Amino acid sequence: MKMVLFSALAVCLTSCAMNPKVTADLMGTYPQRSADQVVVYEEGDTVPANATVVGKVKVTDGGMTRTLDCLYGNVLALAVKKTAESGGNALHIDNHKQPDFVSTCHRIWGTMLLLPDSLVNNVSTMKTLQELEKKQDEELLGYIHNQEDRAKRARQTPKNIFKVNGGVSFLSSDYQIDYHTYKGRTGYTLNAAYQHLWGFIGAGLDFSHTAYSFDEGVKTSVNFIGPSLVLSTMLGNKSLWRWDLSMSLGYGRYSEKVAGYKYSEGHFCAKMDMGIEYKVAKNIGLGLQVGMSTLKLDKPEGYELKDNEFYGIKHVDVLGGLRFYF
Repeated sequence: MKMVLFSALAVCLTSCAMNPKVTADLMGTYPQRSADQVVVYEEGDTVPANATVVGKVKVTDGGMTRTLDCLYGNVLALAVKKTAESGGNALHIDNHKQPDFVSTCHRIWGTMLLLPDSLVNNVSTMKTLQELEKKQDEELLGYIHNQEDRAKRARQTPKNIFKVNGGVSFLSSDYQIDYHTYKGRTGYTLNAAYQHLWGFIGAGLDFSHTAYSFDEGVKTSVNFIGPSLVLSTMLGNKSLWRWDLSMSLGYGRYSEKVAGYKYSEGHFCAKMDMGIEYKVAKNIGLGLQVGMSTLKLDKPEGYELKDNEFYGIKHVDVLGGLRFYF
């Protein structure tokens, strides 16, 4: 399809603060032409045999370019403006890359051409301008719809969520009980949490019970309860997946039992969980989450710590469970 762009359009689109990058490789020197109209030959169009090659032009992502500035109409206008500045009156699109995982921009590579004025003057400017405006309107409308879909997915995030989890806990810290130093151990964790969300952000209450068994009948546990700050978003067009991150600071109670002896102490405890879940029904989901918890304990007398070493319990949990939405 052949199109003609007017200079007002090119000037308007190139006045944005963050523009795609325009690069030209000229084959010679030609007088600059007016950008009132430039014929555009899309991929697959036949170029007149008597066309003179002025040079090559490419428009690519300039880095941190706004998606709105990367629409095809904007990118094409930049290439047309460069063609006019280089002395050409026609542009053939050699390659057009759609937005992808590499860049959110349309990217084009083209050949700048110089045609006899008679060929350019025969182009219906009104028809081609209307075709260009229609294409730009469709693309802009699609962009707006994508933004509306993102907002809609945010609104579809459940307002209230109750989570029940169970799984494996990996103790990563060393600590001492009765002059015996215990190193990393595998135990279990049970977790329950309530979350209330306002779109992407929310608050909640988190509870967990973690337990380990050691040699000589030694058993330890940590119970945690505390408020949490939650970040969450729905994933996918149908909003069946949800991702969340919760950060908690609350009260942790450490307990140990050995040969009828019991001991416990309580301190502030920091906890963080990150998970993903899938809605299997309107009000029920299945989830998987990974959590980290840190509880500082009173150092036993005579226990030597290295510089900046932490004494207490650190553990990583891998949990799975149910989600209830209401």
